[in-house]
Amino acid sequence: MRKLNGEVDAGGSMTGRSRVGARGHSQDSAEARGHSQNKAGTNVNRVRSVVGSSELDGNIAGGPLISTRGMAAGPRRKVYLQADAGKLIKLERGVYISPEHRILTGEAGLRLAIAAAAVARGGAVVVGKSAATLHGLATGTKSWQQQEAEPAELGYATKPAKPESAVGPRRVQHRRIPQAEFDRFWPLKWEYGEVKVSLPGETCAQIARWHTLDEAVVAAEDALNRRMMTLGELETACTQRGLGSKQTRYALNLITLWSESPRESELKLLMWRAGLPAPFQQVKITRNDGVFLGRVDFYYPGGLIVEYDGQGKHRLAVFDQHGDYQGEESIRAERQRERQLINEGFVFVRVDQSSFRDGSGVAAIRRQLKSVQWAPRDVSSCVVKPAGKAWKAAGDPGYQRR
Repeated sequence: MRKLNGEVDAGGSMTGRSRVGARGHSQDSAEARGHSQNKAGTNVNRVRSVVGSSELDGNIAGGPLISTRGMAAGPRRKVYLQADAGKLIKLERGVYISPEHRILTGEAGLRLAIAAAAVARGGAVVVGKSAATLHGLATGTKSWQQQEAEPAELGYATKPAKPESAVGPRRVQHRRIPQAEFDRFWPLKWEYGEVKVSLPGETCAQIARWHTLDEAVVAAEDALNRRMMTLGELETACTQRGLGSKQTRYALNLITLWSESPRESELKLLMWRAGLPAPFQQVKITRNDGVFLGRVDFYYPGGLIVEYDGQGKHRLAVFDQHGDYQGEESIRAERQRERQLINEGFVFVRVDQSSFRDGSGVAAIRRQLKSVQWAPRDVSSCVVKPAGKAWKAAGDPGYQRR
């Protein structure tokens, strides 16, 4: 059994490197942290994965979480009596916690519910979107209420003897996974015990097989942006059973190294579905005299710049060392950068939360793209250096045939 080094921050995100490798990739976007489900750390202590010579054979309760599995009859009866007296709260069959440690809402509550479901079924590995939650990965913009309504996903190498679906207050979805995938997990140790979680690459491949294309792309690009896996590891996980499903091949064509926030991933998915050509991402623009003008989210040849304005873009790091608010200065600097680029001939389309949701943002991109294709802007005063294309199209290296 292979075990991996790594750390998980208070919100659950892995920060360290696995032994299977990681890629050096920038992470500049404040929204990537604000949108990717990392903010519920007040109820969870700092966590790190278990590394040692002994194997983790099951999910183990720890700290205030109590499991009666393997407990002698006398102590187990005491637990039942405490539960009857209201001194313990039952989370799952045989899993209890004291009322003062019960987390009711938010990411921390969701993580605790998933862990309790895993502890109640000791041999399982947490997989799919439940594993993404424990890794701290974004899978989209669902509310916590919507996510809490989804079942906990637990993986088994063989079909469980009892296909439980609603033993505790949380529904459970049993998933059949290959034996090698079952044996190769990422052990997490936190204040509630030890839980076996599928590796980040395999987690994203599972989401591509079992859930929506959008959730797979968002989770995978979040993991790549945070250096939790490499593209090679993801491709291996997706193709270890052959070419995989049609949706998996779509996902591999869409997933790149360049999205720096989940909303960027979602915006490019909207552009792809709208039939737009693939733009370039993370494009550095420098004047011919060497003055750096900025780096933009998306760029189309002909002078069209597309940027996503997230709500949290100017909310982080807006106080100086004296505690004075600097958000206005951050916004002014952003607008100054935009004016400089416009003066050099570039055209801007900014997509915000409202225009993203109602489709007017993509419509504006389409209109401006037709305009610059018909009459390209003169941006010869600048050097444009993209990181890469937003997705692979037919004829591109690595393109997966549909």
